[in-house]
Order: sequence, then C-alpha cells, then structure tokens
Amino acid sequence: MSDSNAVLTRARALGWVETSDYAGWAALPPGWEATLRGEHFLVRQPDGGP
Repeated sequence: MSDSNAVLTRARALGWVETSDYAGWAALPPGWEATLRGEHFLVRQPDGGP
C-alpha cells in the first residue's frame, strides 16, 4: 500500500471522502476543522487529532 492509499483509506474511514460523491469531496464534513494562520495550516480530525 502506498502512502497516498493509506491517507485516502483513513480519510474515508473518518468521513472525509464520500466514495459515492467525488464531486463534493472537498466539503468539510461535521467535526473537521481547517485553520490557516500565517504560513501554518492545521487540519483536525473529528477525534481531535491533527
């Protein structure tokens, strides 16, 4: 398994990517946060992990 597959698998497991709705894949599902402060971009998963 390549790293990109591991990331996609984790994203699907946490609801980030609707496998049946690729057109809407970029919308943040409930519980996710994305913050940009200066040059720092932080994305938090629903479980609070970065």
